Amino acid sequence: MSTNPSTPYITIGATDGQIRATNDLRYLCQSKITATVRATDKYNPAIGPKTIDITINPHNNPPYITNLSNVTSINENIGKGQTVFTLGLVDDGIGKVNYRMTSVSNGGLEQYELVGNQIRTKIDPNYERTDTRTATLYFDLTDGYCTTSQYSLTINIKDVNEPPLLTPPVMKQIVVNEGDVSH
Repeated sequence: MSTNPSTPYITIGATDGQIRATNDLRYLCQSKITATVRATDKYNPAIGPKTIDITINPHNNPPYITNLSNVTSINENIGKGQTVFTLGLVDDGIGKVNYRMTSVSNGGLEQYELVGNQIRTKIDPNYERTDTRTATLYFDLTDGYCTTSQYSLTINIKDVNEPPLLTPPVMKQIVVNEGDVSH
């Protein structure tokens, strides 16, 4: 017997011809399998190939994110603990959804954290800090049985025109002479 997609989760009995699950089908993550079967014995001509569609019901789908765009932008100086993005997580209820956020840049995990399904700032975003202006975050989801392909989100920090900063901060008296400065 061969299957499409190829899977070790089902087998056919050599003596009785019954198709059986060999593993917990929650790990299969498919709703349908097509099996191609050929039957032979030493006395009769071969029968087949015969195609059998096997429907797994209920089947387990991997969890997924419904609303993730590839890029989002936030203003600088919004503060620590602010929600940047809320992930729309969907699962069919088989198993508990576990998710993990990673980043290849140091700035990604330094600036952002995943709290429940919300991406929040860990520090106050600052556009003037060039190493953290852009961070790409990666998300892996599993329900303990099925794992999704990796999702990603790039967060860009937008520059906000800040008022000028007076240095020194204490105002001092400035004397202006209104005469000819050449004397």
